[in-house]
Amino acid sequence: MSAPASDVFSLGAVLAYAASGRRAFDAAHVSAVQYEVVHGTPDLSLVPPELQELIGPCLAKDPAFRPAPPQVVQAFAPPKGADRAWRKGPLAEDIKRRESSTKRLAAPEETAVPGGKSPCRRRFLTGAAVTVAVLGAGGGAGAWWLSRGEVKKSPTADVPPAVATPEAAFVSIIDTAYGEVPMPLWGPVDIASDETELPLPVRDVVVVQAKTGRLLALSVTKGKERWRAKEIDTAAGYVSVAGRLVVGVDGSGVAHAFVASTGKHVWQTQSDVDHLLAADDTHVFLVSKDNELRAVDAWTLATTWARPMTSPRSYLGPAKAAVGRKRLVIHGRDGCVAALSTETGETEWEVKEQGTDGQAPALGDNTAYLGGRTLTARRLDRGDYLWDEEAKNDGGPGSSTPAVDGDFVIAADGYHVYRYKTLLDIDFPASDWYEVLDGTGVGTVNPPAVAGTTVWVHAPDNTHVQVVHQKTHERLFVAKMKNEGAYQLASDANRVFIARGGRLYAMPVYGQQDEAADGGGAGRLSPRPCVSRRRVRGGRGHARRQPVLLAAELRGDLPGGRVGERDEAGALLQVRVRDASGAVDGRLNDDVVGRRLETAGEVQPSDARGGVRLQARGVGGHHLGVLRIQPGAF
Repeated sequence: MSAPASDVFSLGAVLAYAASGRRAFDAAHVSAVQYEVVHGTPDLSLVPPELQELIGPCLAKDPAFRPAPPQVVQAFAPPKGADRAWRKGPLAEDIKRRESSTKRLAAPEETAVPGGKSPCRRRFLTGAAVTVAVLGAGGGAGAWWLSRGEVKKSPTADVPPAVATPEAAFVSIIDTAYGEVPMPLWGPVDIASDETELPLPVRDVVVVQAKTGRLLALSVTKGKERWRAKEIDTAAGYVSVAGRLVVGVDGSGVAHAFVASTGKHVWQTQSDVDHLLAADDTHVFLVSKDNELRAVDAWTLATTWARPMTSPRSYLGPAKAAVGRKRLVIHGRDGCVAALSTETGETEWEVKEQGTDGQAPALGDNTAYLGGRTLTARRLDRGDYLWDEEAKNDGGPGSSTPAVDGDFVIAADGYHVYRYKTLLDIDFPASDWYEVLDGTGVGTVNPPAVAGTTVWVHAPDNTHVQVVHQKTHERLFVAKMKNEGAYQLASDANRVFIARGGRLYAMPVYGQQDEAADGGGAGRLSPRPCVSRRRVRGGRGHARRQPVLLAAELRGDLPGGRVGERDEAGALLQVRVRDASGAVDGRLNDDVVGRRLETAGEVQPSDARGGVRLQARGVGGHHLGVLRIQPGAF
């Protein structure tokens, strides 16, 4: 029983055809069939599910993951006492009747013995018993040969369960001076200086690009090196599978998997991988060097499906992707977004002209958020349009990669950062808050980070990271690193990992207990939501106003006038604030008297005294600060 693995592959092809009547690999001509055998996925769609578990492993691309012949024999062997199933009952009678009929058709008339005992009956029953054994053995999931006293054990058999994620303690906003930056949990640690992948927290480690360009895993609690993979080229991406594996690609295009917590090498693939897109708990989604998209089972290495990549290669860089709820959402550098079924690879929905700057999708519970020239929300499973918001900054990449915050989404857009929520049956977002960021620049596609009650956002000129309160957008502090380059942020387990110019820190965050101690706020501001002026689906005119939503009307010619100048009636230029109960009037403070206004933004909540805030920018787009509007009669 020492047949080569190629014979096992051939056996799998024969069994697939016998069980379904369809070839496992088929095409219009021989060369195309050969290509499918080498690169394609076997078609087992008509094979009964209980047999797919037995036949599929025989067709694994990597010979190391095919069962050995003794394991095949043992798996397909009739169970003990299987012959009893054929001795009595309707099935036995049917077999006997069919056997007699076949004998009469096959034998010469003068030698046919009706009802006679056929010499091939035992072989027939043995084959039927094998079928019963197949049906019984196929009831279990996974690689069936692993529990059969295997000759060669699957390399994933010893992968340990995911370790617990150690959570960091919160720091208290009450005990911290206003504007004071908390002490780092650890750092700095030297990592790669160029901007590649974001830090990847995986349970008890955070994975980054090492200073030498290789894969490096650090302890999330101490920042100490846990393991490194010198052969991995991190420019091809790295992903985590179920918090148990970390997968990367070496310089030869071979994908490697490592135990996330220890770095133990688990498996490797064939050498045609260009880059990794994403991973879920069972599959790694990768792109081959010939731009083929594949779903590779991370636990058996079988290719579940393969198809052409959804977007062409681009000199701008690889596509970005996210996976969730059985959907793989890919944002190509050609601006096209495609959502695929993770089970079949079929395209479920698409969005065109979304942006070409490299934003990655962000997935909520059943919502896909897409950055670019518009910030777009689509229903994840079906692709239904929910809302979109045009980018305010024409000179940059538009909305950054979004960050999901429960039922909200947060995205930077040049010198603004917004927190939106989706409202039922309304095709525009509810703007929970927005904040004007300090600094001048076009911004970045990198996502904000959300942890505890804090939101960490890159400044538009990448000089610092601005940290605001999650619910009130109160400015908490500014974090700066001396190195140059874009900030890269990631968060997990009450930590924010902040990298820039070859250095990495782990920072603490404020927690929910500060809100409870302060009566529901951050201690300084009391939030009220506002809403963009967008049309209601199927409605007439502007959006219906919700009872607690605010909108603003500007009185006076602000673009041509000066705040604080008196109009013809002798009054200061004014702002009228409306809510569902009627008009509440107010006037601008004198702290910006004499400064020209070009634009004014939405009204925002200010403080418990009933005032509101108006974000404003001057001629040329420079920031004038937040205008305080106090209530009062005209």
